[in-house]
Amino acid sequence: MRWATATLREVAPARPARIGFNPEAVVWHLNLDQIESGSSAVKRKYRAPACAAGASTFEFDTGNVLFSKLRPYLNKVVLPDEPGIATTELVPLRPERGLLMPAFFAHYLRSPGFLAFSSSFVTGVKMPRVIMEKFWQAELPLPPLSEQRRIVEILDRADELRRLRAEANTRAERILPALFLKMFGDPATNPMGWEQLPLGELVTHLTSGSRGWSSFTGRGPGLFVRTQDILDGQISQELLAVDPPHGAEADRTRLADGDVVVTITGIVGKAATFHTMNRDAYVSQHVALVRPDHSRILPEFLTQYANLPIGPTPVLATFQYGQTKPGLGFRELNTARIPVPPLRIQRQFQSQVLGMTTHRHHIVRASKQLSQVWATLLSRAFSGDLTASWREAHMKELLQEMEQQARDLARLREATP
Repeated sequence: MRWATATLREVAPARPARIGFNPEAVVWHLNLDQIESGSSAVKRKYRAPACAAGASTFEFDTGNVLFSKLRPYLNKVVLPDEPGIATTELVPLRPERGLLMPAFFAHYLRSPGFLAFSSSFVTGVKMPRVIMEKFWQAELPLPPLSEQRRIVEILDRADELRRLRAEANTRAERILPALFLKMFGDPATNPMGWEQLPLGELVTHLTSGSRGWSSFTGRGPGLFVRTQDILDGQISQELLAVDPPHGAEADRTRLADGDVVVTITGIVGKAATFHTMNRDAYVSQHVALVRPDHSRILPEFLTQYANLPIGPTPVLATFQYGQTKPGLGFRELNTARIPVPPLRIQRQFQSQVLGMTTHRHHIVRASKQLSQVWATLLSRAFSGDLTASWREAHMKELLQEMEQQARDLARLREATP
């Protein structure tokens, strides 16, 4: 079965709403900052009197689908749930009734195929925008409305699962900091009066990779931990494979189970505990290797302490040098004073951290699998593969709808100048 196709210019022209808000009416003002990249979720709604809108704005309603022409690779597409006023960086597309469901169209605009298309036709370097003439020429599939509804139903369910999974991830990230504060108090004020000692007295080895680490190239048996590999207290499971250093350099920078890695350039102070992998791993020049003395301080305690925020930055970042190009040197790390609770309490904390980390790994794996399923669904939804069995069971009705839709589309094209 081959679906009808039409250009965006034909079935989803740019038509803002004509509401004429009362100037004093408090309405939703939508700009790009409110839209989350990728998911297109609206993070927050800013409301203000209609008269507060600037010149470069337009009115929209629930019949519009709003597409961001600025930096299209950020994939910002909004299906509004109420009228409002938006920046002209959003295009007020209006799907033709009887031909194209707004929800189906919004999913299509977010699909990998259309994302690749819109991102390939841009102008400008610092502020790339879609070349709109190319945009209007893009063709989209037009399955019958009943099939559009079916596809929307499947995609909406999958999208809800993604949202719930993201919510679970966010909650999981909050558990360990909350547990740390409950057991040890705020490190900024040290309300429990723990002894505070320089980090240099609590470790047996402190180093970082040499400046020549990047010369170790290839697809060799070694793994390198870089700044970008440390995120949310975890080390990426997809480390760069390289030909490792040799001799004394290898011995100095090779990670052992229970070492703590800390970023010392860029976004400094991010930490994670290293656990043995299937290959030897080494630190880059931008990452410190901190080997705790387990008779005094445990790695999971040190990692969670380091990642606690003091204002907008991790704890260890408060010891950084420089403002324009901040960093953490060995002197700053060695002299940073760390609260040292009794080992008995640290062990209790570490036991809970390890259990939660295992659970979190399951969540991360499930999230990746769900993301892969979502990408597959989006790719197949607009090729006719997603609901093949459903179509076979409803072939007669679908053919009738497709014939009616073809007539409607022909009339629309005749009426278009």
